Amino acid sequence: EYLYDYPEEREWEESWDSVRSKLLEVSLTKRRLQKLRRLWREYKRSGDWKGLIKEMEVFLTGMKARSQAEIPPFDRNKLKLVAVDFIS
Repeated sequence: EYLYDYPEEREWEESWDSVRSKLLEVSLTKRRLQKLRRLWREYKRSGDWKGLIKEMEVFLTGMKARSQAEIPPFDRNKLKLVAVDFIS
């Protein structure tokens, strides 16, 4: 809605999209969640959403994304029956 009124501020939309995608990729530890909550409280107090985006960009710089290994598809040909016989 904001961008319909102010179409010249597309860079804010692009920066928000990058922040949002980075947030989804990063693992959120207890400390990181505390920092994010602190940023959110500051935003609620001030109402400056552009400042929130800037602070979140600073917060997310240098954080590595989670590495997600791709799971190979299931192959019935690779199944093996393993039997162990215990002698007591």
